[in-house]
Amino acid sequence: MGVKIFKCYCLRSSKYVFFRPMAIISCATLIKHLIFLSELLVLLLSTQITLCFMKILIINGPNLNLLGTREPDIYGSESFEDYLIKLHSLFPQVEIKYHQSNSEGELIDFIQSQGSTSDGVIINAGAYTHTSLAISDAIRSLSAPCVEVHLSNVFKRESSRQHSFLSPVVRGVVGGFGLDSYRLGIEALLNILQ
Repeated sequence: MGVKIFKCYCLRSSKYVFFRPMAIISCATLIKHLIFLSELLVLLLSTQITLCFMKILIINGPNLNLLGTREPDIYGSESFEDYLIKLHSLFPQVEIKYHQSNSEGELIDFIQSQGSTSDGVIINAGAYTHTSLAISDAIRSLSAPCVEVHLSNVFKRESSRQHSFLSPVVRGVVGGFGLDSYRLGIEALLNILQ
């Protein structure tokens, strides 16, 4: 039987840290291992090493690349890229992969290529929410849970925005909380996945 080797990935240095338990070791070797483990613990506690337990996709549809400048009275004045930095710091244990496209076909291709390798999906399909059976079908094909998010409360807006082709195929919908809807969506996914 071989010796089991444990591996941790340090995101900050982009290097792996390897260690293995010893069955019979000398006192000096034990001290070296204890020092190494204490240093590893310090790194873990100082967030220099982050263990990623889950991978969550965030998918944004058309015009969401304009967040921060497009209708700030409805969508806010912060760009999604700036908010994404906050999400990474709020959820260091989650690998968050982000994709935005104005093209329906590109969104479907991304869902099909990446959705099966993720633990969960957050989707704000923008206007495609109200028009795309194709995106709905792509989401339906996923085994991972999906949460639909909206920045605004769509039920306080035009009637054309109040129907969603995605809602019947997702686990839940979060909307009306601005960019914070994404944080709430991630928290919902983490609760579902635990």
